[in-house]
Amino acid sequence: MPKVVYGFRKGERLDFRNVQEQDRPESPFIFQDDVNGKSVKLVISWHGFLVYDGEVDIAAAMCKFVRYVSEHGCCGRCIPGKNGTTLLADMMEELKNDPELTKMQEALDLADSIQATSKCSFAPSSVSIVKSFLKEYPEKLHKYQNAPKLDYYFHMSAPCTSACPAHIQIPEFIDEIRTKRFLPALSIIREHMPLPGLCGRVCPHPCEAVCRRGEVDEPINIMNLKQSAWNYEYFRNQVPNIPEKKAPTGKTCAVIGAGPAGLSAAYYLALMGHQVEVFDKMQEPGGMTAAGIPDFREPREHLQYEANIIRSLGVNIHYNKTLGNEITLEYLTNSYDASLLAIGAWLAQDPHIADMEQMEGIYSGIDYLERVSKYEKPFENSRVIIVGGGNTAIDCARTAIRFNNDVTILYRRTRDEMPAEDYEIKYAEDEGVKFIFLAAPVRTVGEYGKLKGIECSKMRLGSPDATGRRSPEIINDENFILECDYLIPAIGQKPDMSFIKAEDGLEITKWNTIVCDKVYFTTSIKGIFAAGDCIDGENTVVRAVGDGKRAAQMMDRYVMSGSPYLEPSEVIEKYLYDNKIFSYGEAPEPPRPVIKRYETEAMPVDERIKNFHEVEQAYDEHTAALEARRCLRCMRVGMFAAGEK
Repeated sequence: MPKVVYGFRKGERLDFRNVQEQDRPESPFIFQDDVNGKSVKLVISWHGFLVYDGEVDIAAAMCKFVRYVSEHGCCGRCIPGKNGTTLLADMMEELKNDPELTKMQEALDLADSIQATSKCSFAPSSVSIVKSFLKEYPEKLHKYQNAPKLDYYFHMSAPCTSACPAHIQIPEFIDEIRTKRFLPALSIIREHMPLPGLCGRVCPHPCEAVCRRGEVDEPINIMNLKQSAWNYEYFRNQVPNIPEKKAPTGKTCAVIGAGPAGLSAAYYLALMGHQVEVFDKMQEPGGMTAAGIPDFREPREHLQYEANIIRSLGVNIHYNKTLGNEITLEYLTNSYDASLLAIGAWLAQDPHIADMEQMEGIYSGIDYLERVSKYEKPFENSRVIIVGGGNTAIDCARTAIRFNNDVTILYRRTRDEMPAEDYEIKYAEDEGVKFIFLAAPVRTVGEYGKLKGIECSKMRLGSPDATGRRSPEIINDENFILECDYLIPAIGQKPDMSFIKAEDGLEITKWNTIVCDKVYFTTSIKGIFAAGDCIDGENTVVRAVGDGKRAAQMMDRYVMSGSPYLEPSEVIEKYLYDNKIFSYGEAPEPPRPVIKRYETEAMPVDERIKNFHEVEQAYDEHTAALEARRCLRCMRVGMFAAGEK
């Protein structure tokens, strides 16, 4: 780890120039002392700057930092941000050549003006670092005669972008919606992920959990704004604007699985110029999202539309092809330059309910949803108990309600601990789903092999488990019986690894997931990569999309250069994310007026429980623009400088 020579971080001056090297503190940033074979010499971010080599020209680095802020981050909608930062960089160049520092106060006044009058927080947060440098280390402004040559690496992000598994440049696309430029907004989204229609509807939106607008009033409705941009294109029959495809490389790639991870990987591999063949066991694209997400959340025709965009890039999707039957790992390694396993998690977790195997009337959550997706009606006008607290359990309950069933969800913790999205739980409650909390099934009750009910144990919450949630504990001697006609355990899924043969050499974990390097997405078989739920376990759609995108990048580098690797900019990005450098709880400055989040509309309950039409509606154009204008544009720039060791 490099040691700090001097700097300024989080309001504190750090000066160890007169301290022996062995006594200097190590960098608070955790990273290898190497970027592209060179040593990290300094870091600049919105929290301050740290110098690890006293000979570097920090003034030159600060000038480059401010110019990057001006040229790549400032939108130009306010003069103080765009012009002010450009002028500040010019003034710093003048100060470097002025031994008397005659314009020092003028530069500080300009920085104050930028902070006081900019429309967003981007420029002010950046120039605050420059102010700290000018005030604390003015002697470092003068030219260095023997300063080491440095390579500069920049990364611009925001708390929302950092939290998004696909790393969508969220402030940028929201900025377009602000002026009702929906198609350019969608183009920005498609640079970072190919399924905006899907993720505009079913994403758990981790971006909103860290939105700094929430420090003022409520987070921006980022998910719905994404949906609004997609709807504008789809319902107006606009030609999709997708990134330009590179020239053919002559390389071939196979993708096993047409779910979110597989489709995402296929999209990016095709854009990189590779020929892509996708194989899937189903008869349509979407994987688990097609089989397991009801149309009232994500209409199937929307999935088809997004898959067709990917096919338009030259991607071939082959249906009814199962890994282990029509396709083997040996075939993949012999036939393609690289292959990706994106097979999802299709096996239901064992609910450990006694006597369950002997009973008719029991479906796993994914089995039930898949049957309905094929337009079957497993049962109607019946008493149904669903076990679980996640989105799959809620989807099962809301689906069963639409077949005139009496539906109860049984969950072993409380409502507050339910992992399902809160608004989905509220929708279920509104639609008539009943909930029993702090109870768990232990045994089925039947007659002549037909389910009649389940015996349940009452639970209480004990000490926290490894996830931080309090573990449920059985209350002895307080069991009770719930009568029902059908039982649907929906407690999660795991990958199906039955295709693996001992001679294949594909390693799996004790959790039945594929052993995979989470940076390079490589497996134990050369040329075979993996992504999505088959390496993470059951996870979110947007996580799978992000996995597929990064796996495609690594596959591209593998087929073009012989091995996957990280670009220097990606190394910097990883450092920033790993160190959680983005301050999620940071209150906006200057203080902002309260503007409440604009509400979306939903189909009335008495209508929606009779059909599978989409329930939640996107903003109209005007409301979307108003919601977008609530964005504080909390973008930030991080910069690393590296030189010879």
